Amino acid sequence: MLVRDERSGGMRYVAYRVSPTRLTELTDDPLAVTAGLLGDLNTLAKHVGASYTQTTPPRTAAQKAEVQRRIDVAAARAKPWLATLDSPELKNLPLERLGNFTFDSLDLTVDRADQAQVALPVTLSFADDKTNSEYIDGDRYTLTVNLQRGAQGWAVQSWTLSPRKGELYED
Repeated sequence: MLVRDERSGGMRYVAYRVSPTRLTELTDDPLAVTAGLLGDLNTLAKHVGASYTQTTPPRTAAQKAEVQRRIDVAAARAKPWLATLDSPELKNLPLERLGNFTFDSLDLTVDRADQAQVALPVTLSFADDKTNSEYIDGDRYTLTVNLQRGAQGWAVQSWTLSPRKGELYED
C-alpha cells in the first residue's frame, strides 16, 4: 500500500505492507523505490501547477520568487530519474513545465527476489504560455517501472511512459 504523507510541509509516498495486526513501512523494497519516483514527479507537478494559481491579491515578487525556488528544488530532486527514462519521445522531459502528474492505483506485475515491475495509469501534462490555472488537463499514459535488486538494494533500471488508447469517458 502507498500512503501520501504530507507532514512537515513536504510530500512523499510511503510504502507499507499491510497485515491483520499492523502496518510495516517498507524501505528496501521495489514499491518503496517506485514511491520515490512517483513522489518526486507528483511534487514537482504540484509546484508548477500552483505557480499558475490566480490569487487575490496577486502574488508579490517575493512570493513569486519563493514559488520558483520550490519548483527549482523539486526539479532538482526529479532530474536524476530522467537518467533511467526509456521513452524516446519523452527523453527530454521538460521538468520545469511538468504541470500534471497524477495516478490513482498501481500494480506490482512482477515480484521476484531480484527483479520487479510496477505498472500504473498516469495523467501527464505540461504547462505552457496559455496556462492560467493550477488545473492542467493531461494525457493518459501507462507508466511501467522496471526494478532490479543489486548489492546496494533495489533500484530503477528503466521506466517508460506509453500513451494509452481510447477515451476515458464517453461524450
